[in-house]
Amino acid sequence: MMHGEFVKAYKSGQITVAVNRRLALRSMKSPYVAKRYKVAHLFWTWIWFLSIPAGIVIMILVKWWIGLIVLVAGFFLPRAIQESSTGFVLEQALEDEEFYQFAIDAGLLEVCGDVGDKHSKEMV
Repeated sequence: MMHGEFVKAYKSGQITVAVNRRLALRSMKSPYVAKRYKVAHLFWTWIWFLSIPAGIVIMILVKWWIGLIVLVAGFFLPRAIQESSTGFVLEQALEDEEFYQFAIDAGLLEVCGDVGDKHSKEMV
């Protein structure tokens, strides 16, 4: 399916697209990914890394329950980062023809239904 057909079919709801979550996370290091998506991914990754020591310091120096909230939030960030990377892949595939081709070739995207096909697949 060509990029123009993909965009038109996706926006009209004729197809669904599955994004491979693991590959999407790895693709953030690819030269094909737009800088704004890389920056957002890097920002949230650093927030996650820093939430653990920040939570411990806050537990010791401020209030224990505030530090606990920061630590708990830090444990949920990896899943959110992974989910956001799948959204970034889909958004950029809709915007950029070269990235769309890269995503299809790399197995990042799978078009799950055509106009006449109502079956969908889920990628993990």
